[in-house]
Amino acid sequence: MDKKKFFKKYKIEKKKFALFLPTGPQYHDAKYLEKYFNICNFLLSKNFHVLLKLHPTEYNLNKISKYYSTSKSSDMLIKLQNVTLCEQSDFYSAIKYAEFIFSTHTTAYVEVNLMKKPMVFIDRLDFFGLKNKKFYQKRNKLGMHNIVDSQIA
Repeated sequence: MDKKKFFKKYKIEKKKFALFLPTGPQYHDAKYLEKYFNICNFLLSKNFHVLLKLHPTEYNLNKISKYYSTSKSSDMLIKLQNVTLCEQSDFYSAIKYAEFIFSTHTTAYVEVNLMKKPMVFIDRLDFFGLKNKKFYQKRNKLGMHNIVDSQIA
């Protein structure tokens, strides 16, 4: 889909938008949902249009998680201004046109990397339950940092 048509379809009036890829609904406990909501609100506060691309299992009603019964995680956000829900079929266009891509944890990083787009993971190690100070050291320079230890090796 061309950019103009894509922006019109998703009511993206701003020149920049962020694609947010939440993880699967099976992990959406109260703590995760709070983080999810806070991430979206932060992006909105920075004047981004937020395009949510839900995990495919959120559309499988027979596989809905204990956290949602028949709703989707986006139900808490979709009523906000400048938040829209990306159709699964438009995922690659969303990656192509997004200025920034964020997630807490997703395997969609494969597609994002194949399309040579950067992705920002937010608190990804918390998702795995790792509480090691080595991972959270302040690093003033971009580069390679040895953060692998016995907890994740």
